[in-house]
Amino acid sequence: MFCAFFAAFCVVVPFGQLAKAESLCSGSTERYIVRMERASEWFDEVKGIVISEGMSPLWLYLMLSESGGNKNAESKHGAVGPWQLTSLIAKSFGCDDRTDPVKSTMAALKYIKKLDKDFKGDLRKVIQAYNMGGTNLRRIGKPTKEAKALADLVICLFELDPLDLK
Repeated sequence: MFCAFFAAFCVVVPFGQLAKAESLCSGSTERYIVRMERASEWFDEVKGIVISEGMSPLWLYLMLSESGGNKNAESKHGAVGPWQLTSLIAKSFGCDDRTDPVKSTMAALKYIKKLDKDFKGDLRKVIQAYNMGGTNLRRIGKPTKEAKALADLVICLFELDPLDLK
């Protein structure tokens, strides 16, 4: 087992999974630079909000992974904006415009804090629940392949930090 430290989190990752995650994200530097450039008009403001809220820059990698840095992104499931919020989550956390980087960031961070409490600080589960919904993760009892891969990718990206966000 390997304990990787991310800001205030310690994530226990079996060596095999860590190697797999690193191979997933080792070639991501250029892709994530493009995503950050796509978000260049508002990325620094969002980063400032994340930091001022006492949150880890890890969450910026989640945002860039979810939307590709496109504030108008829309998923096949109806999630919209830079943080890919559903209308229900956005409304629940006070966001009336999911494409607004500031409003959606505030809502996403509130949601992440709630998930962090709900999943007792288990970073991997928080990321998985963010992707697939906390209720879905609890109901199904295990993450989807997509949610599992997203957690591996985000944690690896944060560890490698190709955007120098730490």
